[in-house]
Amino acid sequence: ARVDGRFLPGHEQELIDTIDRLLLPSVSREWVNHDIAMETTFDGPLVDAMCDAVRAEDPDGHPVPYCNPGGTDAKAFTHLGIRCFGFKGLKLPHDLDY
Repeated sequence: ARVDGRFLPGHEQELIDTIDRLLLPSVSREWVNHDIAMETTFDGPLVDAMCDAVRAEDPDGHPVPYCNPGGTDAKAFTHLGIRCFGFKGLKLPHDLDY
């Protein structure tokens, strides 16, 4: 069986321990692809520009950082010391408890 297990930064060992605990003694695991979980601080000129863009369209907008569970090129760039940010302008309904 193949399992796509993604973890938040700092929680890799917790995922590994959980997988190992759930496996039967007769079952082994191997990594097809084993990569890092990354994060960066939410600051700097690019973040300022993203926040300005949100507020230009919605003065009450609140830019919020989040960890993207999908695949991006950011992992390759982080090895070069390049910080990466995703940007998705999403106006949510007022009654949505997000």
